[in-house]
Amino acid sequence: MKKYSLTGNVKKGFTLLEVIIAMVITSIGLVIIATSMPHVKKVSDGQIAKDRQSFEHFKSILENPQLDLAYVNWKNHQLELYSNEAKEKYQFDLYNQKIIRMKKRDGNGNYSGYMPLLLDVQKFECNYNQLTNELIIEIQLHDRKYRERYVMQEKK
Repeated sequence: MKKYSLTGNVKKGFTLLEVIIAMVITSIGLVIIATSMPHVKKVSDGQIAKDRQSFEHFKSILENPQLDLAYVNWKNHQLELYSNEAKEKYQFDLYNQKIIRMKKRDGNGNYSGYMPLLLDVQKFECNYNQLTNELIIEIQLHDRKYRERYVMQEKK
């Protein structure tokens, strides 16, 4: 009589049950990823639209004919403009590397109070070209850059 050893003739590999379990787990993971992708895109598109709307609001303030703004200066991330209509100076600055806010100068020459205009700002740069009377503003929100040109007289 011949003896057979179980340890000698063992085939190495996965059993059918292990393969089926691995396939089920993989397919569940793929279904979860596939169903979450539209939601992630929707959230991202919503953030882009919100940033664009905030930037359009910022632009509307600079273009407001009731203020009729004129360029005064740009230094230390602070843009100073003069309202020809209101006869007051306004300062736009980057506060805490996050918020662009607008402040109005009071009667004593000090800036008091502020109105936040843009949140989560990563970059705020301005450049004024005296030859063309153009104010160029560059703002970066959530890794998206916005650049706008304004024809604006310089306050003398």
